[in-house]
Amino acid sequence: MQYRTVRAGEEELFESRARELGPVKLIDIITARLDARSDSYMATLPSLRLNDVRISAELVSAHERMLTGGFYAELELTYDATVAEEKGGRPFGIEALRPIQLSKRGMLDDLAAGRRAFTTDQWKHLMLRSVGFEPSALSPRSQDVLILRMIPFVDRNFNMVELGPRGTGKSHLFQQISPASHLISGGKATVARMFVNNATGQRGLVAQYDVVCFD
Repeated sequence: MQYRTVRAGEEELFESRARELGPVKLIDIITARLDARSDSYMATLPSLRLNDVRISAELVSAHERMLTGGFYAELELTYDATVAEEKGGRPFGIEALRPIQLSKRGMLDDLAAGRRAFTTDQWKHLMLRSVGFEPSALSPRSQDVLILRMIPFVDRNFNMVELGPRGTGKSHLFQQISPASHLISGGKATVARMFVNNATGQRGLVAQYDVVCFD
């Protein structure tokens, strides 16, 4: 897993591996858009700071949530030297992907229907495992605390304050599991950044994300 996560300063390393060694696998949030000029889809990989990554229409159709905010996935990134030599060429492409989060619209309805096959405890354990926690190693209270942190993802206008020492996982959930949440240092929050910048008209974080967490 650690070899598929792009850390700060490693962007060029992953791009070089794709060129020199062939397809590389990485984990990133993937979004896509239709480029009308070329009549093709282009993907964005924020961890590599790439905005024009070629992706097939078939992949976009199979995972259409990349057109509505994106999702985390394990991606296979390729480099085509022939395309790089073309004027305005876009050499990087996505050959395949494996979704880590829900990647299709309507899957929540399927998930809700499947919920009836689980007991309450089984469902709690499923939710915890889906975000990287093993419930058998946690007390019932610890499990409930972790689930409590998920409420802002499903309840509108829910405000929550959690107090505790550093390194106890208070912000982990909001930073790692969903592209719909954003973690910000409390000292960096301004009215313009949170709501709207009157000078530029740019929307703030509250308008861009479902959940905003202050660390």
